[in-house]
Amino acid sequence: MGKLLFRIFVPLLISALALWLATRNVKWAELKMLLAQAKFAPFFWGFLVSLVTFWLRAWRWQIMLEPFQKISLWPLIRWQTGGILINNLLPLRAGEFARAYWAGHKSSIPKSAILATIVMERILDIIFIAAITVILLMTMGFAKDNRFLTWKNLGLVAAAGAGLILAARFILRGKNLGQTARNLSRFLPRKLGEM
Repeated sequence: MGKLLFRIFVPLLISALALWLATRNVKWAELKMLLAQAKFAPFFWGFLVSLVTFWLRAWRWQIMLEPFQKISLWPLIRWQTGGILINNLLPLRAGEFARAYWAGHKSSIPKSAILATIVMERILDIIFIAAITVILLMTMGFAKDNRFLTWKNLGLVAAAGAGLILAARFILRGKNLGQTARNLSRFLPRKLGEM
């Protein structure tokens, strides 16, 4: 019972201290006036978009993990949001490792395979960002007096396109996403599975 109280009391005390430190210099009358003038509709829509994004990311991860084990969306959403929280607090994408750790302990999937699916997610993110960049740079090139349409930028677009094609070939080399995750997990250290 004492340990449970300690586990509850200490985090609450730390949170209260952090809240006090964060708000000690706030001018509450000014804040009240600003909040009265604020438009909350953009925050509401942004919150809804965030929820949909978390759901879509968890769905994508569920598809990647399905060859190993079927996991419902709710735990995947929790692990995703926990990983994002840790990414915002700690450096070096530590949240991705935390996400792999949680998933590895709550499922029968090897941790190296889980980490491989996370690496595959990052590769897919890079591919889509590169594709969007290529599309934007190419469409911006058709405007008159465009400073961005230079030989240097065309070379960057060509390099991004080549990288996109190479990454797509690497990912699509497997018959499905599970095979691709297994291919990626071969490059990870064996000790990773003992996390």
